[in-house]
Amino acid sequence: MNMSDNNVNAELSKIAPGILGAFVALLLSHETWQRKVPLFLAGSIAARFGTLDVSRITGLDVGFTGFLLGVFGIAILNKIFELWTTLELAPILRDALRKVLGLPQKEE
Repeated sequence: MNMSDNNVNAELSKIAPGILGAFVALLLSHETWQRKVPLFLAGSIAARFGTLDVSRITGLDVGFTGFLLGVFGIAILNKIFELWTTLELAPILRDALRKVLGLPQKEE
């Protein structure tokens, strides 16, 4: 086994629990596949980049922390999507971006 194999194994051991957590959350989700794909990616990314810090803060095992971030990263993002839709924030953001970029306001 050479050095690059060790690096790949170390990286996989960091991201595998988060990916598995995100996958488990998707199995329990009743969302459409078009919504499941970005949720899965977001849960996996949250786990990849947040695991070590959250593990250090909480004292939980790194693998378990990654799994939890994969599962709950999806739940948190899903609630953000729901809030975004409920509060109808898309038109507000669109108008703010138009103002910042100096574009004319869209006529309704």
